[in-house]
Amino acid sequence: MALNRTSLAERLDPKAIDLGLWHAMRGSDWGLTVYDASGVKVITQGCVKNRQKEGKWLDRGKETYYISGVQVSWQIYEGDPSKWDGYDVLKIPNAQLRCSLLNRMGYDKLLEKVKCKVIESCDDGGQLLEVDTQPAENLHGVDKIMRMVKVVCPSTGQTYVLRVPPAIASYDQARQWTFGLRQQSIQEGAALELVKET
Repeated sequence: MALNRTSLAERLDPKAIDLGLWHAMRGSDWGLTVYDASGVKVITQGCVKNRQKEGKWLDRGKETYYISGVQVSWQIYEGDPSKWDGYDVLKIPNAQLRCSLLNRMGYDKLLEKVKCKVIESCDDGGQLLEVDTQPAENLHGVDKIMRMVKVVCPSTGQTYVLRVPPAIASYDQARQWTFGLRQQSIQEGAALELVKET
């Protein structure tokens, strides 16, 4: 009689339909090392952050690389964000990977690499900016435009660039959205009045 056995590596698959080890290890951050039967050779090793594979993994003896749970090539994983083409990053169809790479690059650096249009400027130096992402017609899930708000901290003078929804129409709406107001509420006229920004 043969026993139906599942390898440990297969039970670590986050897409497994059974309640495998992945589901048992519900903590957000953990690391794992699995040895072969002799207890000498490592066959699976890696870490999970926020319930997603992250960094360099050894999957069944093969090196793989993950950014925010998405498997990527060694070139992307080890790549220098300052050398990335901004438009190439904007065209990545996987939204999670695209967002992770944009965060690595920084929106301020992205603006140095792509053409942007100023939608509105403010007296304090802030701006609402728009970037045409130049997506190909067949790239589903890639926004045709990306809007960002550039804000200047009144106390330090530091400039920050934050992404906002593409339907945001003005600099003030963009700032309100960054304070946590929902887009629909902003469009209906809701606003936060700040006594003093710090």
